[in-house]
Amino acid sequence: MIESNQIETSPIDFWGIGVQKCGTTWLHFQLKSIPKFSMLPVKEIHYFDRSKNYSSPNKLIENSLNKRLTDPKWTSDALSNISNNLEKKKFKKVSFLLKYYFSNYNDNWYLSLFEELKGYKGEITPSYCILKKSDILKMYNLSPQAKIVLMVRNPIDRAWSHFKMESENKKHFSYENLTNEDLLKFLTAEKQVLRSDYNQIIKNYSEVFPKKQIIIGFFDAIIDAPHSLIFEVANFIGKVSQKNIKNKVNPQAINKSKSIKMPPQIEAFLKEFYYSQIKFLAQNHGGYFNTWLEKTYGEKSNNSTLPSPTLRLT
Repeated sequence: MIESNQIETSPIDFWGIGVQKCGTTWLHFQLKSIPKFSMLPVKEIHYFDRSKNYSSPNKLIENSLNKRLTDPKWTSDALSNISNNLEKKKFKKVSFLLKYYFSNYNDNWYLSLFEELKGYKGEITPSYCILKKSDILKMYNLSPQAKIVLMVRNPIDRAWSHFKMESENKKHFSYENLTNEDLLKFLTAEKQVLRSDYNQIIKNYSEVFPKKQIIIGFFDAIIDAPHSLIFEVANFIGKVSQKNIKNKVNPQAINKSKSIKMPPQIEAFLKEFYYSQIKFLAQNHGGYFNTWLEKTYGEKSNNSTLPSPTLRLT
């Protein structure tokens, strides 16, 4: 068993808190390519959302290693993952996975994951967007100066993209076998609605972290202005040069789902479902939120702020 030594609190420079299907994997790999940044070998750690109160399946729910070892499925999954990486000769990742799986989970263990990283360090776990304030406070207490990065996307497109991902990953959940009623049940489930409630996410985090430490990045900018997007996010986290980013940005989507056209009835429902939120965001922040409002509903808000790859809270 690997035990984490007592260590001094090593600040974490940033957390990417989501949202799922809004470009977080793209962001992870772009930041990883910048010389001054270091990312963990595993993108999603799920340390702060490991409570059974959250919907995300989580390998870290049980703190005690001894108790986890009594679970045959957990042991089999852990050994299989390690074995696969050994076969691929990814020895650095194997070393990380040994610490990831075979330790007792606590704050010292979590901080120890970042010990060997150089430069600006952090992790991106999209389901951190649905954390309750009590768990956001745990993040703050661990690294109060850390920057918070929230990636967002038109919630209608995000919800449908999430469905397409699920339909690819679960054979029994394929689009061909589902009725509109099944689709609506999925799209309006609490875990989906919480992930698309950007206003509540912003509110929860800004009540714990100072607003000046929070930045919002737009999925739209991955296509419209990828260099500007990654530069603004990276420079918000720390000091970087445009030269470190130029020619390194791939504007192509990562984890792109298969093409499934949204049924008209579902599209009409989602438009009505998310109208008040999109309008509120457009009126309060403008920018790409305005673009969503205009493209989706043919309306304009009173906020004249032009679209920008990122938004800083004030």
